[in-house]
Amino acid sequence: MTRAIPVMKRFSTKMILLIVLVIILPMIFTSMSFFIVSSDTVRANVRHSTGQLARQAADSLTSILSSGQDISDIIYNNTSIQTAIMMKELPYEEMNDNNIYITSYLNNLAYSSTYVKLIYIVRSEGTSWGSGTFTPSRLAQYPLDKQEWLGETIARDGSLNWLPLQYDPLSSQGAQRMELVLPVTRVMKNFEDLSTIALLIVNIDGEALLNIISQIQLGRTGAFFVTDADGVVMISQDMSQVGKRIASEELYQSIVHEPYAEFEYKEDGQLYYGVKRMLDNGWLTVGTVPVHELTEPLDSLQRTILFSFLCFTVIGIPIGMLLSTRILQPIKLLTKQMKRVEGGDLKVRTQVSSPDEIGDLSKQFNTMLDHIESLIEQVRMEQAQKQEAELRAVMHRINPHFLYNTLSTIRWLVKFQHHREADEAISTLIRLLELNMGKKGHFITIDEELDIVRTYIRILELRYNLKFELRITVHDQVRSFEIPRMLLQTLVENAVYHGFVPLELNGQINIILTKTSGTLEIVVSDNGMGMSQERLAEIRRAMNEDGQGVGIGLKHLVESVKLYYGPNSYINIFSREGAGTTFLIVLQLPVLAQEQMR
Repeated sequence: MTRAIPVMKRFSTKMILLIVLVIILPMIFTSMSFFIVSSDTVRANVRHSTGQLARQAADSLTSILSSGQDISDIIYNNTSIQTAIMMKELPYEEMNDNNIYITSYLNNLAYSSTYVKLIYIVRSEGTSWGSGTFTPSRLAQYPLDKQEWLGETIARDGSLNWLPLQYDPLSSQGAQRMELVLPVTRVMKNFEDLSTIALLIVNIDGEALLNIISQIQLGRTGAFFVTDADGVVMISQDMSQVGKRIASEELYQSIVHEPYAEFEYKEDGQLYYGVKRMLDNGWLTVGTVPVHELTEPLDSLQRTILFSFLCFTVIGIPIGMLLSTRILQPIKLLTKQMKRVEGGDLKVRTQVSSPDEIGDLSKQFNTMLDHIESLIEQVRMEQAQKQEAELRAVMHRINPHFLYNTLSTIRWLVKFQHHREADEAISTLIRLLELNMGKKGHFITIDEELDIVRTYIRILELRYNLKFELRITVHDQVRSFEIPRMLLQTLVENAVYHGFVPLELNGQINIILTKTSGTLEIVVSDNGMGMSQERLAEIRRAMNEDGQGVGIGLKHLVESVKLYYGPNSYINIFSREGAGTTFLIVLQLPVLAQEQMR
Protein backbone atom coordinates (compact mmCIF):
# COMPACT_ATOMS: atom_id res chain seq x y z
CA MET A 1 0.00 0.00 0.00
CA THR A 2 1.39 3.35 -1.04
CA ARG A 3 1.94 5.66 1.92
CA ALA A 4 0.32 9.10 2.00
CA ILE A 5 2.75 11.82 0.94
CA PRO A 6 2.65 15.08 2.93
CA VAL A 7 1.26 18.04 1.00
CA MET A 8 4.55 19.92 0.98
CA LYS A 9 6.37 16.89 -0.44
CA ARG A 10 3.93 16.16 -3.26
CA PHE A 11 5.04 16.65 -6.80
CA SER A 12 2.06 18.87 -7.51
CA THR A 13 3.13 21.25 -4.77
CA LYS A 14 6.63 21.27 -6.12
CA MET A 15 5.26 21.84 -9.61
CA ILE A 16 3.30 24.87 -8.45
CA LEU A 17 6.41 26.27 -6.93
CA LEU A 18 8.23 25.56 -10.17
CA ILE A 19 5.61 27.44 -12.21
CA VAL A 20 5.79 30.33 -9.80
CA LEU A 21 9.51 30.47 -10.34
CA VAL A 22 9.07 30.28 -14.11
CA ILE A 23 6.64 33.21 -14.10
CA ILE A 24 8.77 35.44 -11.96
CA LEU A 25 12.07 34.24 -13.43
CA PRO A 26 12.77 37.41 -15.45
CA MET A 27 12.10 39.58 -12.43
CA ILE A 28 14.16 37.40 -10.12
CA PHE A 29 17.00 37.12 -12.62
CA THR A 30 17.18 40.86 -13.12
CA SER A 31 16.79 41.70 -9.46
CA MET A 32 19.15 39.06 -8.20
CA SER A 33 21.73 39.86 -10.84
CA PHE A 34 21.60 43.48 -9.79
CA PHE A 35 21.74 42.49 -6.14
CA ILE A 36 24.65 40.09 -6.65
CA VAL A 37 26.64 42.54 -8.74
CA SER A 38 25.92 45.33 -6.28
CA SER A 39 26.69 43.10 -3.34
CA ASP A 40 29.95 41.90 -4.84
CA THR A 41 30.89 45.44 -5.79
CA VAL A 42 30.11 46.82 -2.35
CA ARG A 43 31.85 43.97 -0.57
CA ALA A 44 34.87 44.23 -2.86
CA ASN A 45 35.04 47.98 -2.30
CA VAL A 46 34.67 47.52 1.44
CA ARG A 47 37.37 44.87 1.54
CA HIS A 48 39.64 46.93 -0.69
CA SER A 49 39.17 50.13 1.27
CA THR A 50 39.44 48.30 4.59
CA GLY A 51 42.60 46.58 3.43
CA GLN A 52 44.01 49.94 2.36
CA LEU A 53 43.12 51.45 5.72
CA ALA A 54 44.75 48.54 7.51
CA ARG A 55 47.90 48.85 5.40
CA GLN A 56 47.91 52.61 5.91
CA ALA A 57 47.61 52.18 9.66
CA ALA A 58 50.30 49.48 9.70
CA ASP A 59 52.70 51.56 7.61
CA SER A 60 52.20 54.66 9.74
CA LEU A 61 52.59 52.78 13.00
CA THR A 62 55.61 50.91 11.69
CA SER A 63 57.22 54.21 10.73
CA ILE A 64 56.73 55.59 14.23
CA LEU A 65 57.87 52.41 15.97
CA SER A 66 60.90 52.24 13.69
CA SER A 67 61.95 55.71 14.79
CA GLY A 68 62.00 54.53 18.40
CA GLN A 69 63.90 51.40 17.45
CA ASP A 70 66.43 53.42 15.44
CA ILE A 71 67.09 55.79 18.36
CA SER A 72 67.51 52.81 20.69
CA ASP A 73 69.99 51.19 18.28
CA ILE A 74 71.99 54.41 17.93
CA ILE A 75 72.41 54.76 21.69
CA TYR A 76 73.05 51.04 22.21
CA ASN A 77 75.85 50.97 19.61
CA ASN A 78 77.49 54.28 20.61
CA THR A 79 80.80 53.30 22.26
CA SER A 80 81.36 56.84 23.54
CA ILE A 81 78.09 56.77 25.47
CA GLN A 82 78.95 53.27 26.63
CA THR A 83 82.29 54.50 27.97
CA ALA A 84 80.66 57.53 29.61
CA ILE A 85 78.07 55.36 31.36
CA MET A 86 80.78 53.13 32.86
CA MET A 87 82.75 56.09 34.29
CA LYS A 88 82.99 55.83 38.09
CA GLU A 89 84.90 57.60 40.89
CA LEU A 90 85.88 60.61 38.78
CA PRO A 91 86.62 64.00 40.23
CA TYR A 92 83.49 66.10 40.66
CA GLU A 93 84.13 68.39 37.67
CA GLU A 94 84.87 65.50 35.33
CA MET A 95 81.84 63.58 36.58
CA ASN A 96 79.67 66.67 36.07
CA ASP A 97 81.00 67.11 32.55
CA ASN A 98 80.32 63.43 31.87
CA ASN A 99 76.70 63.78 33.08
CA ILE A 100 76.20 66.93 30.97
CA TYR A 101 77.55 65.08 27.92
CA ILE A 102 75.18 62.14 28.30
CA THR A 103 72.16 64.35 29.06
CA SER A 104 72.87 66.63 26.09
CA TYR A 105 73.29 63.62 23.84
CA LEU A 106 69.92 62.21 24.89
CA ASN A 107 68.19 65.58 24.48
CA ASN A 108 69.63 66.06 21.00
CA LEU A 109 68.39 62.62 19.94
CA ALA A 110 64.94 63.22 21.43
CA TYR A 111 64.59 66.64 19.80
CA SER A 112 65.85 65.37 16.44
CA SER A 113 63.12 62.74 16.22
CA THR A 114 59.52 63.68 15.55
CA TYR A 115 58.05 60.73 17.41
CA VAL A 116 60.54 60.04 20.23
CA LYS A 117 59.31 61.81 23.35
CA LEU A 118 61.69 60.91 26.16
CA ILE A 119 64.87 58.85 26.60
CA TYR A 120 66.23 57.42 29.86
CA ILE A 121 69.44 55.60 30.74
CA VAL A 122 69.04 54.08 34.19
CA ARG A 123 71.66 52.38 36.34
CA SER A 124 71.00 50.27 39.41
CA GLU A 125 73.72 52.19 41.27
CA GLY A 126 75.07 55.66 40.72
CA THR A 127 73.83 58.35 38.36
CA SER A 128 70.96 57.87 35.85
CA TRP A 129 70.26 60.17 32.94
CA GLY A 130 67.26 61.29 30.90
CA SER A 131 66.09 63.82 28.34
CA GLY A 132 63.68 66.67 29.00
CA THR A 133 62.81 67.40 32.62
CA PHE A 134 64.10 64.10 34.00
CA THR A 135 65.73 64.23 37.43
CA PRO A 136 67.31 61.40 39.45
CA SER A 137 65.13 62.35 42.43
CA ARG A 138 62.01 61.54 40.42
CA LEU A 139 63.49 58.14 39.55
CA ALA A 140 64.04 57.45 43.25
CA GLN A 141 60.26 57.75 43.77
CA TYR A 142 59.55 55.19 41.07
CA PRO A 143 60.21 51.57 42.22
CA LEU A 144 61.79 50.41 38.98
CA ASP A 145 62.90 47.07 40.40
CA LYS A 146 59.27 46.12 41.11
CA GLN A 147 58.07 46.55 37.54
CA GLU A 148 56.95 43.31 35.82
CA TRP A 149 58.53 44.26 32.52
CA LEU A 150 62.04 44.61 34.01
CA GLY A 151 62.59 40.84 34.23
CA GLU A 152 61.55 40.34 30.60
CA THR A 153 63.89 43.15 29.48
CA ILE A 154 66.82 41.62 31.35
CA ALA A 155 65.99 38.17 29.95
CA ARG A 156 66.15 39.52 26.37
CA ASP A 157 69.83 40.33 27.07
CA GLY A 158 70.13 43.40 24.85
CA SER A 159 67.23 42.77 22.47
CA LEU A 160 64.27 45.16 22.32
CA ASN A 161 61.35 44.71 24.72
CA TRP A 162 58.22 46.63 23.67
CA LEU A 163 55.83 47.74 26.41
CA PRO A 164 52.15 48.73 26.06
CA LEU A 165 50.94 52.31 25.79
CA GLN A 166 51.11 53.99 29.22
CA TYR A 167 51.64 57.22 31.13
CA ASP A 168 55.31 57.83 31.91
CA PRO A 169 55.68 58.24 35.69
CA LEU A 170 59.09 59.96 35.29
CA SER A 171 57.77 62.82 33.15
CA SER A 172 55.40 64.55 35.61
CA GLN A 173 56.48 67.75 37.28
CA GLY A 174 54.26 69.59 39.73
CA ALA A 175 50.84 70.12 38.18
CA GLN A 176 52.09 68.95 34.79
CA ARG A 177 50.42 65.68 33.79
CA MET A 178 52.40 62.61 32.83
CA GLU A 179 53.29 62.05 29.16
CA LEU A 180 51.46 59.32 27.22
CA VAL A 181 54.22 57.16 25.76
CA LEU A 182 54.96 53.76 24.24
CA PRO A 183 58.22 52.53 25.85
CA VAL A 184 60.75 50.27 24.21
CA THR A 185 63.37 48.98 26.65
CA ARG A 186 66.64 47.07 26.52
CA VAL A 187 69.69 46.48 28.68
CA MET A 188 72.93 48.11 27.52
CA LYS A 189 76.02 45.94 27.36
CA ASN A 190 79.74 46.40 27.84
CA PHE A 191 80.89 45.12 24.46
CA GLU A 192 84.19 43.94 25.93
CA ASP A 193 82.85 41.50 28.56
CA LEU A 194 79.11 41.63 27.63
CA SER A 195 78.16 42.61 31.17
CA THR A 196 75.02 44.70 31.73
CA ILE A 197 75.84 48.36 32.44
CA ALA A 198 72.48 50.16 32.29
CA LEU A 199 68.80 50.06 31.30
CA LEU A 200 67.82 52.04 28.18
CA ILE A 201 64.22 53.30 27.86
CA VAL A 202 63.08 55.06 24.66
CA ASN A 203 59.56 56.51 24.97
CA ILE A 204 57.66 56.98 21.70
CA ASP A 205 54.98 59.69 21.53
CA GLY A 206 51.75 57.92 22.50
CA GLU A 207 49.54 60.83 21.39
CA ALA A 208 50.95 60.52 17.88
CA LEU A 209 50.13 56.79 17.85
CA LEU A 210 46.55 57.38 19.02
CA ASN A 211 46.13 60.19 16.51
CA ILE A 212 46.98 57.82 13.67
CA ILE A 213 44.56 55.03 14.66
CA SER A 214 41.80 57.52 15.57
CA GLN A 215 41.89 59.14 12.12
CA ILE A 216 41.33 55.79 10.37
CA GLN A 217 37.65 54.91 10.68
CA LEU A 218 35.75 51.73 9.88
CA GLY A 219 32.02 52.40 9.49
CA ARG A 220 30.44 54.51 12.22
CA THR A 221 31.68 52.67 15.29
CA GLY A 222 34.60 50.58 14.05
CA ALA A 223 38.12 51.23 15.31
CA PHE A 224 41.74 50.13 15.04
CA PHE A 225 43.96 48.90 17.86
CA VAL A 226 47.29 47.09 18.19
CA THR A 227 48.05 43.78 19.93
CA ASP A 228 51.18 41.74 20.47
CA ALA A 229 51.58 38.18 19.15
CA ASP A 230 49.87 36.80 22.28
CA GLY A 231 46.69 38.87 21.87
CA VAL A 232 47.49 41.48 24.55
CA VAL A 233 46.29 44.99 23.63
CA MET A 234 49.32 47.30 23.32
CA ILE A 235 47.79 50.42 21.72
CA SER A 236 44.14 51.46 21.92
CA GLN A 237 42.03 54.58 22.30
CA ASP A 238 40.37 52.79 25.21
CA MET A 239 43.17 52.93 27.79
CA SER A 240 41.26 50.56 30.09
CA GLN A 241 41.95 47.73 27.60
CA VAL A 242 45.69 48.39 27.19
CA GLY A 243 47.88 45.72 28.73
CA LYS A 244 45.03 43.20 28.88
CA ARG A 245 44.28 40.12 26.79
CA ILE A 246 41.52 40.57 24.20
CA ALA A 247 38.22 39.91 25.98
CA SER A 248 36.36 38.32 23.04
CA GLU A 249 37.45 34.70 22.68
CA GLU A 250 36.45 34.51 18.98
CA LEU A 251 38.36 37.71 18.21
CA TYR A 252 41.35 36.40 20.15
CA GLN A 253 41.37 33.14 18.16
CA SER A 254 41.07 35.03 14.84
CA ILE A 255 43.98 37.33 15.70
CA VAL A 256 46.39 34.91 17.35
CA HIS A 257 45.70 31.53 15.74
CA GLU A 258 44.13 32.19 12.33
CA PRO A 259 46.44 32.98 9.37
CA TYR A 260 43.87 35.01 7.41
CA ALA A 261 44.19 38.79 7.07
CA GLU A 262 40.39 39.16 6.98
CA PHE A 263 37.95 37.39 9.32
CA GLU A 264 34.52 37.52 10.93
CA TYR A 265 33.56 36.84 14.54
CA LYS A 266 30.65 37.26 16.93
CA GLU A 267 30.62 39.32 20.09
CA ASP A 268 27.52 39.73 22.28
CA GLY A 269 25.45 38.11 19.53
CA GLN A 270 26.57 40.65 16.91
CA LEU A 271 28.60 39.78 13.81
CA TYR A 272 31.81 41.76 13.29
CA TYR A 273 34.18 42.10 10.34
CA GLY A 274 37.90 42.31 11.11
CA VAL A 275 41.16 42.88 9.32
CA LYS A 276 44.74 42.60 10.60
CA ARG A 277 48.24 43.49 9.40
CA MET A 278 51.65 42.62 10.82
CA LEU A 279 54.00 45.36 12.07
CA ASP A 280 57.79 45.11 11.81
CA ASN A 281 58.19 44.45 15.54
CA GLY A 282 55.84 41.45 15.45
CA TRP A 283 52.74 43.26 16.66
CA LEU A 284 49.42 43.26 14.80
CA THR A 285 47.31 46.24 13.88
CA VAL A 286 43.67 45.13 14.02
CA GLY A 287 40.54 46.86 12.75
CA THR A 288 37.00 45.73 13.65
CA VAL A 289 33.53 46.97 12.68
CA PRO A 290 29.97 45.56 12.96
CA VAL A 291 29.06 43.88 9.67
CA HIS A 292 25.65 45.54 9.48
CA GLU A 293 27.31 48.96 9.18
CA LEU A 294 28.97 47.78 5.98
CA THR A 295 25.93 46.05 4.49
CA GLU A 296 23.02 48.41 5.24
CA PRO A 297 22.52 49.39 1.53
CA LEU A 298 22.52 45.72 0.58
CA ASP A 299 19.93 44.89 3.23
CA SER A 300 17.57 47.55 1.85
CA LEU A 301 17.99 46.21 -1.68
CA GLN A 302 17.35 42.66 -0.48
CA ARG A 303 14.06 43.67 1.19
CA THR A 304 12.85 45.24 -2.06
CA ILE A 305 13.64 42.08 -4.02
CA LEU A 306 11.84 39.86 -1.49
CA PHE A 307 8.70 42.00 -1.62
CA SER A 308 8.61 41.79 -5.44
CA PHE A 309 9.12 38.05 -5.24
CA LEU A 310 6.10 37.59 -2.94
CA CYS A 311 3.84 39.60 -5.24
CA PHE A 312 4.67 37.56 -8.31
CA THR A 313 4.38 34.32 -6.32
CA VAL A 314 0.71 35.02 -5.59
CA ILE A 315 0.10 35.38 -9.34
CA GLY A 316 1.97 32.19 -10.25
CA ILE A 317 0.23 29.77 -7.85
CA PRO A 318 -3.06 29.32 -9.85
CA ILE A 319 -1.13 28.76 -13.06
CA GLY A 320 1.07 26.19 -11.38
CA MET A 321 -1.96 24.23 -10.08
CA LEU A 322 -3.39 23.89 -13.61
CA LEU A 323 -0.17 22.66 -15.16
CA SER A 324 0.82 20.30 -12.35
CA THR A 325 -2.36 18.21 -12.73
CA ARG A 326 -1.48 17.53 -16.36
CA ILE A 327 2.04 16.45 -15.55
CA LEU A 328 1.40 14.43 -12.39
CA GLN A 329 -0.36 11.41 -13.96
CA PRO A 330 2.59 9.91 -15.91
CA ILE A 331 4.86 10.51 -12.93
CA LYS A 332 2.55 8.46 -10.71
CA LEU A 333 2.74 5.60 -13.18
CA LEU A 334 6.53 5.82 -13.27
CA THR A 335 6.64 5.84 -9.45
CA LYS A 336 4.54 2.67 -9.32
CA GLN A 337 6.97 0.86 -11.63
CA MET A 338 9.93 2.02 -9.55
CA LYS A 339 8.38 0.57 -6.41
CA ARG A 340 8.20 -2.81 -8.12
CA VAL A 341 11.91 -2.55 -8.89
CA GLU A 342 12.51 -1.64 -5.24
CA GLY A 343 10.79 -4.91 -4.33
CA GLY A 344 13.33 -6.83 -6.45
CA ASP A 345 11.48 -7.19 -9.76
CA LEU A 346 14.14 -6.22 -12.29
CA LYS A 347 12.01 -7.46 -15.21
CA VAL A 348 9.54 -4.58 -14.94
CA ARG A 349 9.61 -1.92 -17.65
CA THR A 350 7.73 1.39 -17.77
CA GLN A 351 5.18 2.17 -20.49
CA VAL A 352 5.20 5.98 -20.27
CA SER A 353 5.77 7.23 -23.80
CA SER A 354 5.08 10.96 -23.62
CA PRO A 355 7.26 13.10 -25.92
CA ASP A 356 8.58 15.24 -23.07
CA GLU A 357 11.16 14.89 -20.31
CA ILE A 358 8.95 12.41 -18.42
CA GLY A 359 8.96 10.13 -21.46
CA ASP A 360 12.72 10.49 -21.72
CA LEU A 361 13.02 9.63 -18.01
CA SER A 362 10.93 6.51 -18.65
CA LYS A 363 13.25 5.39 -21.45
CA GLN A 364 16.32 6.04 -19.31
CA PHE A 365 14.72 4.06 -16.50
CA ASN A 366 14.26 1.06 -18.79
CA THR A 367 17.81 1.43 -20.08
CA MET A 368 19.11 1.60 -16.52
CA LEU A 369 17.38 -1.66 -15.61
CA ASP A 370 18.93 -3.34 -18.66
CA HIS A 371 22.34 -2.12 -17.56
CA ILE A 372 21.76 -3.26 -13.98
CA GLU A 373 20.88 -6.78 -15.11
CA SER A 374 23.96 -6.84 -17.32
CA LEU A 375 26.18 -5.56 -14.51
CA ILE A 376 24.82 -8.11 -12.03
CA GLU A 377 25.67 -10.92 -14.42
CA GLN A 378 29.10 -9.40 -15.08
CA VAL A 379 29.83 -9.08 -11.35
CA ARG A 380 28.74 -12.69 -10.82
CA MET A 381 31.08 -13.91 -13.54
CA GLU A 382 33.97 -11.75 -12.33
CA GLN A 383 33.48 -12.98 -8.77
CA ALA A 384 33.52 -16.58 -9.92
CA GLN A 385 36.69 -15.93 -11.95
CA LYS A 386 38.28 -14.24 -8.95
CA GLN A 387 37.51 -17.21 -6.71
CA GLU A 388 38.94 -19.59 -9.30
CA ALA A 389 42.11 -17.51 -9.55
CA GLU A 390 42.52 -17.35 -5.78
CA LEU A 391 42.04 -21.08 -5.36
CA ARG A 392 44.49 -21.76 -8.19
CA ALA A 393 47.01 -19.66 -6.32
CA VAL A 394 46.41 -21.70 -3.16
CA MET A 395 46.71 -24.99 -5.03
CA HIS A 396 49.93 -23.83 -6.70
CA ARG A 397 51.33 -23.33 -3.21
CA ILE A 398 50.11 -26.63 -1.71
CA ASN A 399 50.88 -29.02 -4.62
CA PRO A 400 54.68 -28.41 -4.57
CA HIS A 401 54.54 -28.76 -0.78
CA PHE A 402 52.84 -32.19 -1.06
CA LEU A 403 55.18 -33.43 -3.80
CA TYR A 404 58.24 -32.23 -1.87
CA ASN A 405 57.24 -34.22 1.22
CA THR A 406 56.44 -37.36 -0.80
CA LEU A 407 59.63 -37.29 -2.91
CA SER A 408 61.65 -36.57 0.22
CA THR A 409 60.23 -39.78 1.75
CA ILE A 410 61.14 -41.81 -1.36
CA ARG A 411 64.67 -40.33 -1.35
CA TRP A 412 65.32 -41.45 2.22
CA LEU A 413 63.91 -44.95 1.50
CA VAL A 414 66.31 -45.30 -1.44
CA LYS A 415 69.22 -43.86 0.57
CA PHE A 416 68.78 -46.44 3.32
CA GLN A 417 68.24 -49.19 0.68
CA HIS A 418 64.64 -49.90 1.55
CA HIS A 419 64.05 -50.79 -2.06
CA ARG A 420 60.79 -52.63 -1.55
CA GLU A 421 59.31 -49.76 0.41
CA ALA A 422 60.66 -47.23 -2.10
CA ASP A 423 59.11 -49.18 -4.94
CA GLU A 424 55.79 -49.29 -3.08
CA ALA A 425 56.04 -45.56 -2.35
CA ILE A 426 56.67 -44.74 -6.00
CA SER A 427 53.80 -46.99 -7.06
CA THR A 428 51.53 -45.33 -4.50
CA LEU A 429 52.59 -41.86 -5.69
CA ILE A 430 51.89 -42.88 -9.29
CA ARG A 431 48.46 -44.09 -8.16
CA LEU A 432 47.90 -40.85 -6.34
CA LEU A 433 48.85 -38.77 -9.36
CA GLU A 434 46.69 -41.00 -11.54
CA LEU A 435 43.70 -40.28 -9.28
CA ASN A 436 44.29 -36.57 -9.78
CA MET A 437 44.92 -36.67 -13.52
CA GLY A 438 42.06 -35.99 -15.81
CA LYS A 439 40.09 -34.16 -13.15
CA LYS A 440 38.95 -30.82 -14.43
CA GLY A 441 38.50 -27.85 -12.14
CA HIS A 442 39.37 -27.61 -8.47
CA PHE A 443 36.48 -29.67 -7.10
CA ILE A 444 36.21 -33.45 -6.81
CA THR A 445 33.59 -35.69 -5.27
CA ILE A 446 33.90 -36.87 -1.70
CA ASP A 447 34.38 -40.46 -2.91
CA GLU A 448 37.28 -39.35 -5.12
CA GLU A 449 38.83 -37.35 -2.26
CA LEU A 450 38.54 -40.39 0.05
CA ASP A 451 40.30 -42.59 -2.56
CA ILE A 452 43.14 -40.07 -2.62
CA VAL A 453 43.29 -40.04 1.20
CA ARG A 454 43.47 -43.86 1.36
CA THR A 455 46.31 -43.84 -1.15
CA TYR A 456 48.11 -40.96 0.54
CA ILE A 457 47.95 -42.58 4.00
CA ARG A 458 50.05 -45.45 2.62
CA ILE A 459 52.72 -42.95 1.52
CA LEU A 460 52.76 -41.51 5.03
CA GLU A 461 53.13 -45.00 6.54
CA LEU A 462 56.13 -45.65 4.32
CA ARG A 463 57.60 -42.28 5.06
CA TYR A 464 57.46 -42.56 8.85
CA ASN A 465 57.61 -46.39 9.15
CA LEU A 466 54.41 -46.35 11.22
CA LYS A 467 50.90 -47.79 10.90
CA PHE A 468 47.90 -45.46 10.66
CA GLU A 469 44.42 -46.95 10.83
CA LEU A 470 41.93 -44.99 8.75
CA ARG A 471 38.25 -45.28 9.75
CA ILE A 472 35.80 -43.60 7.40
CA THR A 473 32.09 -43.08 7.99
CA VAL A 474 30.29 -41.41 5.11
CA HIS A 475 26.57 -41.14 4.40
CA ASP A 476 25.51 -42.22 0.95
CA GLN A 477 23.81 -38.85 0.43
CA VAL A 478 27.11 -36.98 0.40
CA ARG A 479 29.35 -39.33 -1.59
CA SER A 480 28.77 -37.53 -4.87
CA PHE A 481 28.95 -34.07 -3.36
CA GLU A 482 31.93 -32.05 -4.64
CA ILE A 483 34.43 -30.38 -2.33
CA PRO A 484 37.75 -28.51 -3.00
CA ARG A 485 40.70 -30.77 -3.75
CA MET A 486 42.92 -31.85 -0.85
CA LEU A 487 40.43 -30.67 1.79
CA LEU A 488 40.43 -34.00 3.66
CA GLN A 489 43.98 -34.92 2.65
CA THR A 490 45.26 -31.78 4.40
CA LEU A 491 43.62 -32.76 7.70
CA VAL A 492 44.87 -36.34 7.49
CA GLU A 493 48.44 -35.23 6.87
CA ASN A 494 48.12 -32.71 9.71
CA ALA A 495 46.94 -35.47 12.10
CA VAL A 496 49.87 -37.72 11.16
CA TYR A 497 52.55 -35.03 11.24
CA HIS A 498 51.48 -33.34 14.49
CA GLY A 499 49.66 -36.19 16.29
CA PHE A 500 51.72 -39.38 15.74
CA VAL A 501 55.13 -38.59 14.25
CA PRO A 502 56.52 -36.59 17.24
CA LEU A 503 55.85 -39.63 19.52
CA GLU A 504 56.75 -42.21 16.81
CA LEU A 505 53.55 -44.10 17.59
CA ASN A 506 51.00 -45.86 15.43
CA GLY A 507 47.62 -44.19 15.43
CA GLN A 508 44.02 -44.08 14.36
CA ILE A 509 42.29 -41.40 12.25
CA ASN A 510 38.50 -41.14 12.05
CA ILE A 511 36.70 -39.32 9.20
CA ILE A 512 32.95 -38.75 9.49
CA LEU A 513 30.91 -36.96 6.82
CA THR A 514 27.23 -36.26 7.48
CA LYS A 515 24.53 -34.05 6.05
CA THR A 516 22.31 -31.93 8.27
CA SER A 517 19.69 -29.33 7.40
CA GLY A 518 21.42 -27.20 4.77
CA THR A 519 24.97 -28.08 5.87
CA LEU A 520 27.69 -30.68 5.35
CA GLU A 521 29.56 -31.59 8.54
CA ILE A 522 33.07 -33.02 8.32
CA VAL A 523 34.79 -34.38 11.44
CA VAL A 524 38.45 -35.52 11.29
CA SER A 525 39.85 -36.75 14.61
CA ASP A 526 42.94 -38.62 15.79
CA ASN A 527 44.15 -40.25 19.01
CA GLY A 528 47.55 -38.61 18.81
CA MET A 529 49.50 -36.45 21.26
CA GLY A 530 47.10 -33.47 21.14
CA MET A 531 48.29 -30.00 22.12
CA SER A 532 48.33 -27.50 25.00
CA GLN A 533 45.49 -25.05 25.48
CA GLU A 534 47.88 -22.16 24.73
CA ARG A 535 48.83 -23.65 21.35
CA LEU A 536 45.15 -24.43 20.66
CA ALA A 537 44.24 -20.80 21.31
CA GLU A 538 47.02 -19.64 18.94
CA ILE A 539 45.77 -21.87 16.11
CA ARG A 540 42.16 -20.78 16.58
CA ARG A 541 43.20 -17.14 16.51
CA ALA A 542 45.30 -17.70 13.38
CA MET A 543 42.41 -19.43 11.57
CA ASN A 544 40.10 -16.53 12.43
CA GLU A 545 42.65 -14.22 10.79
CA ASP A 546 42.22 -15.91 7.39
CA GLY A 547 44.92 -18.48 8.02
CA GLN A 548 47.75 -16.03 8.69
CA GLY A 549 50.28 -17.70 10.97
CA VAL A 550 49.40 -21.38 10.31
CA GLY A 551 50.92 -23.95 7.99
CA ILE A 552 50.27 -24.06 4.27
CA GLY A 553 47.81 -26.95 4.63
CA LEU A 554 45.58 -25.25 7.17
CA LYS A 555 45.84 -22.01 5.18
CA HIS A 556 44.49 -23.88 2.14
CA LEU A 557 41.65 -25.21 4.29
CA VAL A 558 40.71 -21.77 5.68
CA GLU A 559 40.87 -20.05 2.28
CA SER A 560 38.81 -22.76 0.56
CA VAL A 561 35.97 -22.46 3.11
CA LYS A 562 36.08 -18.67 2.89
CA LEU A 563 36.02 -18.58 -0.94
CA TYR A 564 33.35 -21.16 -1.71
CA TYR A 565 30.91 -21.34 1.15
CA GLY A 566 28.48 -19.02 2.88
CA PRO A 567 29.21 -16.74 5.84
CA ASN A 568 27.68 -19.32 8.22
CA SER A 569 30.36 -21.86 7.32
CA TYR A 570 33.18 -22.27 9.83
CA ILE A 571 36.10 -24.39 11.04
CA ASN A 572 36.79 -25.30 14.64
CA ILE A 573 39.46 -27.33 16.37
CA PHE A 574 39.37 -29.18 19.71
CA SER A 575 42.33 -30.77 21.45
CA ARG A 576 43.87 -31.76 24.76
CA GLU A 577 47.35 -32.94 25.54
CA GLY A 578 47.48 -36.73 25.32
CA ALA A 579 43.87 -36.97 24.07
CA GLY A 580 44.23 -36.27 20.35
CA THR A 581 42.87 -33.50 18.11
CA THR A 582 39.52 -33.06 16.33
CA PHE A 583 38.73 -30.76 13.40
CA LEU A 584 35.08 -29.82 12.80
CA ILE A 585 34.17 -28.27 9.45
CA VAL A 586 30.61 -27.05 8.85
CA LEU A 587 29.91 -26.05 5.23
CA GLN A 588 26.81 -23.99 4.40
CA LEU A 589 25.53 -25.59 1.22
CA PRO A 590 23.94 -23.66 -1.66
CA VAL A 591 20.34 -24.56 -2.58
CA LEU A 592 21.40 -26.45 -5.72
CA ALA A 593 23.81 -28.64 -3.76
CA GLN A 594 21.14 -29.41 -1.19
CA GLU A 595 18.83 -30.58 -3.99
CA GLN A 596 21.57 -32.84 -5.39
CA MET A 597 22.16 -34.48 -2.03
CA ARG A 598 18.52 -35.46 -1.41
